[in-house]
Amino acid sequence: MRMDYHFFGDSVSFDTTYRTNKEYRPLALFVGFNNHHQLTVFGAALLYDETTATFEWLFNQFLECMGGVSPLSIFTDQAAAIAASIRSVFPSSFHGLCSWHISQNAVVNLGSLC
Repeated sequence: MRMDYHFFGDSVSFDTTYRTNKEYRPLALFVGFNNHHQLTVFGAALLYDETTATFEWLFNQFLECMGGVSPLSIFTDQAAAIAASIRSVFPSSFHGLCSWHISQNAVVNLGSLC
């Protein structure tokens, strides 16, 4: 994974919206795209909760596993705990909303204009 991250880790998507296990614990995924436009999973974790402290711990572990190299950009949903953790652990990374969340926000806020 570290080799893939070295080549394709400039832009990382981080998501915790999958809750398919029986305890409904968040499954966190760090995902990117390779040069064939295929998904590349850089890391995954089953979390206990979605607090700022948990995300800071996870991002620090990810950073350590990837040789201390932060992603140039990281795309997430708009959760406040994730945003605060990114500012703390990846201060030089660009943090943006993923396109799916942008389109969902547009539908909710713009209604029939979309």
